[in-house]
Amino acid sequence: MINAKVRISTVLTNDSAAVGELKKIEGVKKAYLNFGMKEIFVEIQGKDRKALDNILFLQIRKVKGIRSTSPLILDTLQEKWTR
Repeated sequence: MINAKVRISTVLTNDSAAVGELKKIEGVKKAYLNFGMKEIFVEIQGKDRKALDNILFLQIRKVKGIRSTSPLILDTLQEKWTR
């Protein structure tokens, strides 16, 4: 499994609605609302890089109010740090 952290910029006044939608997506493990900055942070997990791309590009970016995403893929970093 490959994990990623994603910083999401939103255009919504009510970011909690976007967080609710993100939590419904399979592969989204956690979602955190950053108060004051119109940002959401999510943790996603997929079986491989293609699965992460699917979650990010075909699902997360289609949620209403998402302006942009900045993913940090942790697969290779995690392997090196746990050895």
